[in-house]
Amino acid sequence: MRWLRFYLGFHGYEAAAAAVREEDVPAAKVLRERLREAFDATSEEDAVSTLNAVLVEHADPPRLERTSDGWRFRYGPAEAAGRFGRCRAHPCRCVFVDRSRNRSRRYCCELCADRATQAAARRRRAKS
Repeated sequence: MRWLRFYLGFHGYEAAAAAVREEDVPAAKVLRERLREAFDATSEEDAVSTLNAVLVEHADPPRLERTSDGWRFRYGPAEAAGRFGRCRAHPCRCVFVDRSRNRSRRYCCELCADRATQAAARRRRAKS
């Protein structure tokens, strides 16, 4: 339960973190594994199928649909938005929604970004 509270609080969901109960943990673990399954899928279609199933179970679902620009969320007839990514910092396996204007986000959080930057600097120093 502690890790779930930390995770929610770290990502700015303090109210949800405070409301976490022990009985919420198994559902959070199942959701985490299903999201990993989607982001580790071998095809876009498999990933989208898994994500759509999760959305149907947990919300009035927006749907992922293919457009000429790739996959997008469909919230209604004319709305579309959504940019998923997987953290590039080893060994992190987190996923995130990239809300940056130029789709430049590479890490799930500042901690991972800092860790990756430090590792790259160590590799450069080792080559010198």
